Formats: sequence, structure tokens, C-alpha cells
Amino acid sequence: MRVKSEYIVLALLFAAICGIRLYFAFQSDNYAPEAYYTIRQVEHILETGFPLFNDELSYGGRSLFQGFLYFYILAAFRTVLPEAIVYKVIPNIFATSIIIVMYAITLYLTRHKSIALFSAYVAGFIPIFFFKTVNDISVYAIVIPIILLFIYCMLRLHEHRSYVIIIIVLILLLRLIHPSVTLLIMSLLTYLILLRLEGLPQLKEEIEIILFSTFLIVWSIFITFKRPFLAHGIDVIWQNIPAEILNNYFKDLSIIESVYAIGLIPLILGMYTIYLYLFKEKDRSLYLIISFAITISILLWFKFVSLVVGMLFLSPILVILFSVSYKRLLEYFEKTRFAGHNQLFIFAFVLAFFIFSIIPAFVSASKAMQNNVSDEEIQALAWLQEHSDPKAMVLGNLEEGHVITAVSRRANVIDTNFLLIKDAEYRLKDIRFFFTTPSETEAIRILNAYNVDYIFFSQKTKAQYGIQSLEFTRDKLCFNEVYNRHGIQIYRALCRLEVT
Repeated sequence: MRVKSEYIVLALLFAAICGIRLYFAFQSDNYAPEAYYTIRQVEHILETGFPLFNDELSYGGRSLFQGFLYFYILAAFRTVLPEAIVYKVIPNIFATSIIIVMYAITLYLTRHKSIALFSAYVAGFIPIFFFKTVNDISVYAIVIPIILLFIYCMLRLHEHRSYVIIIIVLILLLRLIHPSVTLLIMSLLTYLILLRLEGLPQLKEEIEIILFSTFLIVWSIFITFKRPFLAHGIDVIWQNIPAEILNNYFKDLSIIESVYAIGLIPLILGMYTIYLYLFKEKDRSLYLIISFAITISILLWFKFVSLVVGMLFLSPILVILFSVSYKRLLEYFEKTRFAGHNQLFIFAFVLAFFIFSIIPAFVSASKAMQNNVSDEEIQALAWLQEHSDPKAMVLGNLEEGHVITAVSRRANVIDTNFLLIKDAEYRLKDIRFFFTTPSETEAIRILNAYNVDYIFFSQKTKAQYGIQSLEFTRDKLCFNEVYNRHGIQIYRALCRLEVT
């Protein structure tokens, strides 16, 4: 059987983009700090068969609430493949699969193979998606393609009953992987509202799927997150993130940041498609896509999701909408007196895409690699594992929490999982104060409050707080420097404050 040329091009595109991703990923043997939490979960599954529901090392002991299926998927690969393949190659293959689903969706909407291939090409170089998934072992590498596949099945729901089964399976998979399944429900409800406002009929299959999905997800979310809801109330939406860092996580969206994260061409033409079909034309298929864009935009506007996460979900949606406007532009161009120069028009488009999407994608990938944990930090924490008590508590900065627990196998004072941590705000303030205070008494007070045995003083901590040393460590009776290599120091805390 002869393979269609567009499939060959799509396969070559997949191989090229995945190869570029792996080129960046293998520039270092290590990973982004957040990735080490995933590594711990996978290793725990391999050892016990179960994920970490109760983490004795995070904050010195706490419960975890999230989907664990992604960790099981990686653990399954880990049983037969080496670590580097599982943690670098597999997530990048998942992430690159976005171009296949993008091709299917845009081909369905535009009925134009060349535009569908170009849209898949655009999706493969979304800067924010590159940044977040190239070396982070990020769950979003599989979440985003699943959501796009869900959209594709919803678009074709009326064609065959088999799509109903696929949609239900995708919803269940996403529910077991990540809480972003709630985004599907909100977007589908927005879709029903748009259909009603535009006076378009609602298909029976769509209503059944939406009602079933809404009931299932809302019920399961409340069951799973019952304790966090009771502990934090409405603040559980913001994952109990301390106010000190909320401004960075949920900052206002600017045009420049949007262009850099998504790419100029997809952003402009995607927004134009939204305007066109909300105010001038009607298309029920596009209303489904637009519903996702509206929902994500509202969540960003009211700061229910962080800027990075919001851009991750919004960017592929805008690429889909971009394909529709791109087709209209080509059709319009063919009707003008410049129709004979359509190759020049396409070249200009590709050039603009290269400048505003591919280059930012490469810059984002390079920036992500610079954020990796260094070999020197791994060596220092490996030393700590060998030369400290297994029950020791280690104090480092917020971003290093998962690395400390994963490499040294010792408890941390703080990391980026804040749910059910009632004193997260105070811990963050205490750590900031600890690394900047010259007072030995105040430093010991903080160490005693969290039963700290060791201080991990890395180059990243020095850069973050603009310091080169901890003044209070000059007292050798209270602070014993047990490690000092490559600009990284580890101190053992020896003193306690007592009331006399």
C-alpha cells in the first residue's frame, strides 16, 4: 500500500522536531529542579508498586494529592529502558506528538493538507511548550496532546459512536493524570453557552457527554481533594501558594510576554479568528475551539491559573485558530492581483514564523537547560547522603527542595508542593530571612524551629539572595563546615537556643 506524501512529511517533521528537542535535552545529564519530584515518584513505584501518597521527606512529612498515572507510565518504561531514555526521550516523544494531533484537527477544520502540515509545524515550535517540556519530565508533555485529542474527538462526535468511547477514556485518563481535567469541563460548559447564544442546535451526543463528564469529574475532584478543600477552603484553587510568590506565579499578562510565549503569528491570527466567529460568522466546530480559548483567558484574567500554565494551554488552541485565518488569507490573496506571487506570500509567512516562533523556541530551550541542576549540586547532595543521618533535616532554598529529597534522600524544610502545609507562608519568610540575616541568634532560632541538621548553601542560593557567604557561620562552635567544593558549602548546625 502506498503511503501518502503528507504522512511522510508529517513523519519527517516529527523526527526533526523530536531530534531538536533531544539535542537540547542531552546537553546535560541532569534535569530541571521540578523534575526530581517526578523521578522520586517513579523510583518509589518501582520499589513498592505504589506512588508516594505520604511523603516523609517533603516538609519532614506530609500527604500528597494529585494524579499518579503519569508516574506509572514512566515507571513502566523504566522497567525495560535506561534512565536517560525514560526521563529525556519518552517525555519529548509525548510532547512532539502534539504535531500529529494538531495536523488531524487543522486538516478537519480547513480541509487543506498544506495548511494542516504548516500548522503542525507551528505547533512543534511553541516557545512556552518547548521551555516547559524539553527537560522537565513535565506532565504537560502528555496532558496537552491528550486535551487536543479530546478536542479532535469532540469535533467528530456526530460521525460515529466510537468517538464517545474514546472521549470517555480520554477524560478518565486525564483525570488520573492531572487536575487540568477540570479545564475540559469548564470549556465544554462554555461551548454550550456559546451555542445557545448563537442560536445553534445542541447535539444530543454532546449534551450527554458534557453532563456525564461534568458529574464524573466534579464528584471525583471533591472526593480526592476533600482534605485540601477542608483545610484551605477557596484557597485550594491557588494550591495554597504563599502570597509572597503569588505575584510571580499569577502576574498580569502582557502583550510582549504573550508574543514570546506563543509566537507573534499564531497569536495575531488566532485572536482574529476568535473575533471573526464571535461577531461576524457562525461555525459550531470553531465554537468548540473558541470555548477553550475563552475559558483559559478567563482563568488567566482572574488569576486562577499561573501565567506559565495558562500560556501552555492557550498556545495550541491559538495555533488551531491560526490555521483557519491562514486559510482565509491564502484564499483572499489568490483573488488579488498579486495571486501569481503566492509563493512570496508564503515565504514571508515562514520567515515571520522563523523570527517570532522558532528563534524564541530555541532561546526558551536554552534557558530551560540553564535552569538545570548542576553536576556540582548533585555531587554535594550525594555526599550528604553518604555522610549524614538518614533522619537528618536539610535547609535549602525553595526551588531546591525536590532536588534535596531526591538526591540526598533527606527531609527538606520546604519545596514547591504547598497543599496541606499550614505554615508555608511562614516557612518561606523564615528561609528568606535565614539566608539574609547577619544575626547568629536569629539563624539558630530558625534552625531550631524546623529541627534543621544541615544547611545546603549552593551557588543558586547565593545568586538568588545576592550573597557570597553566611556571616553567622563564622562561629565554628555552632556551624561546622562539612563540605566546600565548587562554590557549594554544606554546614552542620550544632547549637540550640534554650530558655534559662
